Amino acid sequence: GLWSQYDQSRINLLNRMKNEVLSYAPDHYMILEHLGSNDEEIVLADNGFMLWGNSNDQYAEAAMGYSSNMSNGVYNARSWSQPRLVTYMESHDEERLMYKTLVYGNSGGGYDCRDLSTALDRVEMVANAFIPLPGPKMIWQFGELGFENSINTCEDGTVSESCKLSKKKSAFELGMQNDSRRIKLFNVWSRILKLRNSESIFKTNNFTTTFSSDLKYMILNDDSSENIKKVIVIANF
Repeated sequence: GLWSQYDQSRINLLNRMKNEVLSYAPDHYMILEHLGSNDEEIVLADNGFMLWGNSNDQYAEAAMGYSSNMSNGVYNARSWSQPRLVTYMESHDEERLMYKTLVYGNSGGGYDCRDLSTALDRVEMVANAFIPLPGPKMIWQFGELGFENSINTCEDGTVSESCKLSKKKSAFELGMQNDSRRIKLFNVWSRILKLRNSESIFKTNNFTTTFSSDLKYMILNDDSSENIKKVIVIANF
């Protein structure tokens, strides 16, 4: 509760440290794992900080086939004026989307999110509602291959919270790069990233998102561009 209260003295301390670091390394990014109140994070973003934006629960619910609202991962939906929210779906602390989908996924009418191919398709769809969003992203290791081992996997393959910090096998050790379904997912992520990095419209500040319904979409506009003027991204969950 105390951490979530606006604290000007904390802002002053962080700004002092930022200014000192940037006096030696002016091109560095300063990223805070702050996770405090939004009114304080707005001020920090305006002061040049980037901040982690945990959207694991919201994107996981969508992947699993349940109702979700992913607006928390959109910087302007938080009333930020600067695109400094580092949105992420997975991390060393947040459970894998594929693990959640395969274990807890929804099903009905012959459609089962817990089927491996279906789960991979849903993670592909999640990427479509994640990567094109203006602003920085953090992609956790092997998410682009649909890595499904829990972050709590033990060396013997069992799952226990006591094994969160134990050694893990990589996707390559498990041969995931040889699965054509995972390579398809990898290629989709790669192509969306290539498109994002090659077209200036994905840096626009003129965009809207509708992320609360099962049909999620974003509309990006860039009247100043000589290339693409409008992008509409749709993900039908």
